[in-house]
Amino acid sequence: MEKRYLIDTSAVIKYLNETLSEKGLQFMDGVVDGNIAISFISEIELQVWNPTNPDDSLVYSQFVASSFIYGIDNDIISETIRIRKQVM
Repeated sequence: MEKRYLIDTSAVIKYLNETLSEKGLQFMDGVVDGNIAISFISEIELQVWNPTNPDDSLVYSQFVASSFIYGIDNDIISETIRIRKQVM
């Protein structure tokens, strides 16, 4: 049976920003090469994240788009993202 991991928001950000240790980056490379799975909470957090480098927003969006999302109704997620962006 293949191991599957549910990746936490902080781990995704550190992985994409390459701020994990070398061993951590190698491990995440293997995890990401498989089936990427995040929760709907991580999807929301990554979509509203306001990184220092605006280009990172696209990288986060692409990561989310290539992930399997465990969660709730997409309409609820979209509305939460919309509301959170208004507040920030």
